[in-house]
Amino acid sequence: MKFVVNGFVIVDKPLGWTSRRVVTEVSKLFRERHAGHMGTLDPAASGVLPVALGNSCRLMQFTNEWHKTYEAWIRFGVASESGDSQGTKRQYQAMSNLDPQQVVDALNAMQGAQLQHPPAFSAVHVGGKRAYERARHGEAFSLPPRHIVVFQARLLAFKAGAYPRALVRFEVSSGTYVRSLATSLGKKLGGLAMLYALRRTQAGPFTQEEAVPLELLRALTPQERMHYLQQPWKAVSHLMVQTLSPQERRQVEHGGSFQGSPADPGTLCRVMDGDELLAIYRRQTCGWRPVAVFQ
Repeated sequence: MKFVVNGFVIVDKPLGWTSRRVVTEVSKLFRERHAGHMGTLDPAASGVLPVALGNSCRLMQFTNEWHKTYEAWIRFGVASESGDSQGTKRQYQAMSNLDPQQVVDALNAMQGAQLQHPPAFSAVHVGGKRAYERARHGEAFSLPPRHIVVFQARLLAFKAGAYPRALVRFEVSSGTYVRSLATSLGKKLGGLAMLYALRRTQAGPFTQEEAVPLELLRALTPQERMHYLQQPWKAVSHLMVQTLSPQERRQVEHGGSFQGSPADPGTLCRVMDGDELLAIYRRQTCGWRPVAVFQ
């Protein structure tokens, strides 16, 4: 029996897997060739990885405003060229006098809007090549800073010692590198630090409580897997909803514009029919214009 696959599967990405490999696996399991993920997780990280399937891949462009939450183990007094435990070149500088309150104060100072330089060992493109490819070959290059926001930086646990460790919860804007936050935290405390382990606990509206392990998906029948397919509208639940008249509904079905409720130019909205997502529209001076129509 062939199922219509359109929605999001929230995968609990295992350690050691690339995000691309997860997408390929989910694509095969659901027998849907159109697939993509929202927000790369490094192989050394685990946790929430939303995978879009079918027509929902068109919604990926509207998830840039998603907040993401991570739980990060940070090791102080140690640094690597990659900013995390995957790096092989280590520097050591014991920080046995570090106490939890110092970490709390430094984390509080890190909150808010700021500029962040992506790490050299990242997937950012530089002159047609990935930054990590250039870094591995010892090439000299610079990455432009990007605007990020750290909404929350909270200390959850602290283990003292010559090389202390801290478990920190970060809630950040999309595109933030937690490895860079760990490195910055070490500098603020007058020493070294690197990311030791990382787990994403939330991406946009999707949390780890609804994330499904790949092992479970593999063990299910095709019909049972469909129970883990989230409805498309949930990915854009942060967008305002427009209520339409019957005439406006017909206009939307044909990709036409409508007047609707007023909003600032550039504002995005979603047009719904019950739980069905019909379209995404953008407000312009002359009314609402279609960006993506799914009907």
